Amino acid sequence: MEKGSIILQLLQHLIEGYIPEKPLKCPDWFYQEITRPCLLHQKIDRPSMKKILQILRTRYETIENIW
Repeated sequence: MEKGSIILQLLQHLIEGYIPEKPLKCPDWFYQEITRPCLLHQKIDRPSMKKILQILRTRYETIENIW
């Protein structure tokens, strides 16, 4: 199967509401708080860049406080 064909199939699945499973090495919080919401079909339902940065800052600060 050609690379372009695979990409078109993936896009079609996403348009139909398919959300890929979490990759094994992807942290649960990242998948739940960033990846899944960013793949929602309706643009209005997706997080803004401001919200994404807020999530990342909060996570970074949490990690920084642990160390």
